[in-house]
Amino acid sequence: MTAEQRAGLSDAALAMTQPCIDELIKDISRRVQKAGAITDTAEYQIYRAQALGEGKKAIEQAVSKQIGISEEVIASLFEYVADKSLSLDENGSLKRMTEAYTRMTQSKTRELLRDLWADTPEGKVQPLQTAYARAMDFAFRQVATGTLDLNTAIRRAVTPLAKRGLRTIEQKSGRSVGIEYACRRYIMDQLGQLDDEIQHADHDALGCDGWEISAHAACAPDHEPIQGRQYGDAEFEKLNNSLQRRIGHLNCGHTANPIILGVNAPQYTEAQLQKFKDDNERGVVYNGYRYTLYEAGQEQSRIENGIRLIKRQILADEETESPDLQKHQIKLRVVQAEYARFESKACGVTEIAVLHVQFQRVEVHYQLNGTHMTDHYLCLSQLHIFNLQIIN
Repeated sequence: MTAEQRAGLSDAALAMTQPCIDELIKDISRRVQKAGAITDTAEYQIYRAQALGEGKKAIEQAVSKQIGISEEVIASLFEYVADKSLSLDENGSLKRMTEAYTRMTQSKTRELLRDLWADTPEGKVQPLQTAYARAMDFAFRQVATGTLDLNTAIRRAVTPLAKRGLRTIEQKSGRSVGIEYACRRYIMDQLGQLDDEIQHADHDALGCDGWEISAHAACAPDHEPIQGRQYGDAEFEKLNNSLQRRIGHLNCGHTANPIILGVNAPQYTEAQLQKFKDDNERGVVYNGYRYTLYEAGQEQSRIENGIRLIKRQILADEETESPDLQKHQIKLRVVQAEYARFESKACGVTEIAVLHVQFQRVEVHYQLNGTHMTDHYLCLSQLHIFNLQIIN
């Protein structure tokens, strides 16, 4: 896979869980607003029991729908990787390998989605059903005791959820991670593993004795010195094991392609690799600050994440009839305008397609809203649009 294809797959994986997140944020916000409007304790206890029962069903239904969406998208992503492979597959091993990775990834994603957590108004991460109850209790208690007015109580109850979204707990570290990022990281890691296995199968079938690391613009500093280079088998294995981010993993856009040393000429000349490096270092200047092309891509991702967070806040505002709705809508337009200016500056500064990976990412987001793209991404994007309509 190319760096651009990896970036497109990464965005598809990130967008995959958005319907479930949006649906549950709206549902929780709606119930918190009703809880805050109740002042009688007995009446609130009745509502609380009813709301938590309905909320549990809403969670189960949203997760069930999301699992259906996720499994279809995951299957498409793995089929895409297999289709892009040039693997020799005379005995059907690639098909079986792809199916095995698809089933494993679908299973793990189901597990993640069925273990949702969220932030409470007290700042603690709790299982989603518990966080539901904490948010309603907070709004009711603050208004009933006169500590806060209705709008402020609702805003403080809902804001942690809108800002941090739905979470999952990492088994190794115990930290909470946004469900969309946890799913994306796991899916991309499995896609990378599948690609690795395909490449190793080709390596052995073709009698190769080495590897060439692909190259792309806007490379991260840790991989820039090694991209475009050829290595013998043992040398490559030692190098890859020494890297904090192995080739093709943890947001790495590179692939390692099997070669026969001394027979397969490098895909990139020294001059081309140096140009990648020089263009990256020259970077872009925006608002008086110089970014390398890699740093510009990271900044672009940061702004994209900010836009997602504001959109979540607007969802909560709409459900709770918050007086902050207009303020957040204005903020969204301001940040989107900033994003457009930054993207235009970053992508239009050099003669070649700088920020190749990031530009591809923008195209994927545009396609999710109906803008034309290549056929294969068009297929995946239409799948998202179709399922988003089912959820909402």
